Amino acid sequence: MIYVHYLLRSMARRGGMRAILATTPESQADRYVAQMVREFSSLLLIETVELTQNKNKILHLIHPQLNKQVVLFNILQNLVKRVSQRISIDYVFIPFLDDYCLFPMVWHARPFRRIPWGGILIRPRFHLRRIGADVPSRWEDLIERFAYRQLLRNKGLDTIFTIDPYLEHYIRSGKLKSVPDPSDILSITPEYSQFGLNSNSVVLLVYGYLDHRKAVDRLLLAMSDERIPKNLTLLLAGKQSSEFTQMMCGEPAQKIRAQGRLIEINRHISENEEASAFRRADMVWNYYPGSYCSSGALVRAGQSSRPVLATREGLVGLTVRDLKMGVTVGEYDDEGLVSALAHLATNSKLRSDLGNAGFEHFSKATPQAFGDPIVDRISDVLRH
Repeated sequence: MIYVHYLLRSMARRGGMRAILATTPESQADRYVAQMVREFSSLLLIETVELTQNKNKILHLIHPQLNKQVVLFNILQNLVKRVSQRISIDYVFIPFLDDYCLFPMVWHARPFRRIPWGGILIRPRFHLRRIGADVPSRWEDLIERFAYRQLLRNKGLDTIFTIDPYLEHYIRSGKLKSVPDPSDILSITPEYSQFGLNSNSVVLLVYGYLDHRKAVDRLLLAMSDERIPKNLTLLLAGKQSSEFTQMMCGEPAQKIRAQGRLIEINRHISENEEASAFRRADMVWNYYPGSYCSSGALVRAGQSSRPVLATREGLVGLTVRDLKMGVTVGEYDDEGLVSALAHLATNSKLRSDLGNAGFEHFSKATPQAFGDPIVDRISDVLRH
């Protein structure tokens, strides 16, 4: 929802546009949706949709994601048809297009009849091996490559935007444009909370929703190694899953907690707390084995001039190496993980150099730099 929020900001600055946000009753309780309703009440209408659990056995057998996308596409089509009977819709914009309805769009030349449409791609993966990223080979890449190329030939399609800058160089098309993966942490005043940390602590921040994907179990084991300096402290900032909380009761976590080297904020943190956590951190954990697409923590680390410790694999690993903004370690390299932690924790100049390199790139990735090109494009289409 944060991407939608940034788009609405750009619409409000430009003026003369109104948006219909289609969302479920459950999502309307989301803090981002509630904030958007308060902030943009004059230009925002809410349409409630119910997500059905229809399961086409054949589609599900081919791939569960295909079944999900067909269901969501049908809901979207019916919604546009229903709302068009009472409100004139001039453009349909689909956030998370690759997750919601990529494949159904391929065989619908004009999915919304004469209404032009566009969207944002968030997690394309089919091109990563071709651009030099270290990712496992998948048979799905062949299907996705075909789907994306067909999608860009869709007659009703106006423009697709992507937060992956490598994709635009891989697929040359006038209908595909890059926008930065945004964060507004630069504009937020931190609370300057020290979170109970000692002034001499070197702080490694793990940020966001905390579950098994963050590989904190491996981090805890690495931090117990004798080569890790005793002032390296782990700051966990974000709501923990139940399984994650249970893991934090285990021996590795108990050991570094007893040493005063583990601080946990087990809840959704405010924007001010988020800014404070990144400012207080000395480095940021971006080591997510098996996750090969973009990362919000990477953007925030760059905008906060903080180096990252990241997996070598995937888009994050490629970005970190290209920008020289951190240290990368292979997914199964436990020894390399310990060495990287120790190296970053004991070398303040290295941390500063890597952090500055990240800032030079990501300081430009503002909400305005993300939202304005999209809204400008939609305005141009409506004007003509």
